[in-house]
Amino acid sequence: MANSYTTYPFSDLISIEVTADAPFVLALRIPGWVTGSSYSLNGEPHQSMKSIPGLFYIVMKRGYNVLRWSLAAPTTIGKHLAGLATVT
Repeated sequence: MANSYTTYPFSDLISIEVTADAPFVLALRIPGWVTGSSYSLNGEPHQSMKSIPGLFYIVMKRGYNVLRWSLAAPTTIGKHLAGLATVT
């Protein structure tokens, strides 16, 4: 079972909670527009992930796992009339 939580693009953090019956490899796609990324697994920070577009693999253990993934990207949030916003 997996759940993901994010307010992206208003925040660069994505949280993924996984409960697994057996260890498995999770593949995450790093989009070409990402300028840098890092993650923690079960509260333990790991080295920054290469910001090379493509797939990144993380071994998830049996049981409950919490992955927090930060994707740095150049974004601009604009305010408009009537409370509308744009994200570019």
